[in-house]
Amino acid sequence: MESVTSGIAILQLIQAGIAHMTQIRRPVLVIDALDECKDYSDLVGQLVKLAEDARLRLFVTSRSEPDIQGAFNGLPTMSLKDNAAQMKNDIQVHITEQLENRKRLSRLPVALKNIILTRLLEKADGMFRWVQCQLDVIMTCKRSDSIRKALDDLPEGLNEPYDRTIHSIEEGLGGKVDGPIARHCLLLLCGTFTPLALDELNEVLMIEIGRSSLNEELSVMDTMDILAACGSLVTYDKKTGIITLSHYSVKEYLISRPNSILKSISDVHAQICELFVTYVLCDSMDEIGPGE
Repeated sequence: MESVTSGIAILQLIQAGIAHMTQIRRPVLVIDALDECKDYSDLVGQLVKLAEDARLRLFVTSRSEPDIQGAFNGLPTMSLKDNAAQMKNDIQVHITEQLENRKRLSRLPVALKNIILTRLLEKADGMFRWVQCQLDVIMTCKRSDSIRKALDDLPEGLNEPYDRTIHSIEEGLGGKVDGPIARHCLLLLCGTFTPLALDELNEVLMIEIGRSSLNEELSVMDTMDILAACGSLVTYDKKTGIITLSHYSVKEYLISRPNSILKSISDVHAQICELFVTYVLCDSMDEIGPGE
């Protein structure tokens, strides 16, 4: 509730500050992915008030949630579904760019690239994230026939690709090793309120419930192996060293759909609490810090 209250307070400060903006005529306030805000319903009313202020222009993006649609009823709106042809063109541009610029994909024969483009466009249904998941899978294929088989067995929607990724983590060749790494990291990334660095996640891997010291043998020798273990469910910013879930839908999937990693958001917080209590009680917590 505190985050919602602070969000409303920020919007109120913005509204109050408009009166003092003399050099910018009708500034534009952009709110991206409103539906991904926690308890966004409490923010909608304040946003509607901002939209009615003639001194400010408001641009809000969101998925089509009924309460958000109802709140903004009567205000100018547009739906991506009304621009399906343009969306398909944008997805085509994205696929083409990926096929030309991602190292492994760029080396594929032109004929195979054309097949990939055609098949993905046919089944994308306006979902950039779905397309990216399939391109990530194709990136792992070692042979042309493997790519063709993947294209013949394209999943429906986003849940199925995530199901396959989780199954791959748990049951693949590296399941016994990668599974625990992925579970710990996805747990933290689902429940954290602040960005996490690879080194910080690697230190979390050393926490062993019931043990009074960090177990360095549980950490990875190369932090890039954390990315490999989590697959397309995470993304990494080389400039900042920050690792995050690759898309908000990954978090939604992990906390709402039965899987072997997380049971619910309350389970996430309970496990994180247990890890951190164990960490605080570790004898060596003052001796080993992030990056050491």
